[in-house]
Amino acid sequence: MFWSFRHQITRQTALDCLVQFALFLSSLKPEHIYITQETGTLSTVHYHIPISKETGEFVHEQHIPFRLTPNMITLMGPISLSGPMVFSMIAAARCLIDPKLGTEAILAAILKDEVQASIKDMTEPRVISMIEDIQSAVNQIMSRLQTAANFDKAESKLPSIISLTTTPENLCRLDPAWYPWL
Repeated sequence: MFWSFRHQITRQTALDCLVQFALFLSSLKPEHIYITQETGTLSTVHYHIPISKETGEFVHEQHIPFRLTPNMITLMGPISLSGPMVFSMIAAARCLIDPKLGTEAILAAILKDEVQASIKDMTEPRVISMIEDIQSAVNQIMSRLQTAANFDKAESKLPSIISLTTTPENLCRLDPAWYPWL
């Protein structure tokens, strides 16, 4: 029972980490994560797409690509990082970059709504600039998904990205709300 719980929470965390990495999401705090004790299902109730209120441009100010603290690693098990977590992230990224899915159009619609909600004045020059910003952000997101989906000759960049999130030098840059979880 505990093995299936750990396996499920590893897969759920992998999907959550992929979304944070690819979409540059920020302001995720421990109180926004809920874990079902019976099944290991992880639910995140709040994400924040970092958009500047003044300019409407996307702000990327994260020091680490996603949150993965030592206590989370202990819960999942150390072997999970190099096995099920990496492979779950690769599989999900490969699904999202499939051209039949239309991920780019969906991302553009979501980002357009986020930008419009954050900008107070929508003048015509600002709308043209907004379209360019959204297209640039979609291209960056798809590039990150492509990076995560690459798995060439048993080599992937995801283990190095995961190691960035687990080093103490980078963990000290986390939001202080995460310190009790360290």
